[in-house]
Amino acid sequence: AERRERGVGRGRGGRGPEARMARRPTRAGPRGGGKRQILREAYECFVRGRHYWEKRTEADLVRAITEYKNALDHDPTWALPYCGLADVYMALSGNEWWPPEHGYPKARAAAEAALNLGTGLAPAHAVIGVVKAFYDADWSGASKALAQAAALDPALPNAPYWAGMVAMNLGRFDEAEALIRRASELAP
Repeated sequence: AERRERGVGRGRGGRGPEARMARRPTRAGPRGGGKRQILREAYECFVRGRHYWEKRTEADLVRAITEYKNALDHDPTWALPYCGLADVYMALSGNEWWPPEHGYPKARAAAEAALNLGTGLAPAHAVIGVVKAFYDADWSGASKALAQAAALDPALPNAPYWAGMVAMNLGRFDEAEALIRRASELAP
């Protein structure tokens, strides 16, 4: 199978590092990720997974799971497909298409799998924060995980958005409004 040099970063559906990498044959990874060899087949599956993720329908999210799993079949050491799976499982339960006890534990496991690869990816910390908040009711743990996601990637809109949702649930409305405004500035 053909290998291509790719950087690691967060998927942003056409706006983030993966979209830029698709236009460049070689790229150093953002935020100190260094260069990483990724199988072309894994990368193509990952991009298809992001495509289905962006559609945000139940059927497309389930298709995204298949694509992310296919990417991992080609390259089980690549953390980004685990982050994609974590996002999808979280969305399926968060939108009440799947019961919380079915999706949220899978979201946590996928995010932890990404972090176990030593990547420290902000999206994985953000998913763990959401699971801690809305599944475990661990508001303190959620706040810490979301703060860590924001520290790792200040441009990630998910971190301030979900931190705002946590603040709102805790009755900190001014803080929630500021955080959600920040998220909208990052992803208008």
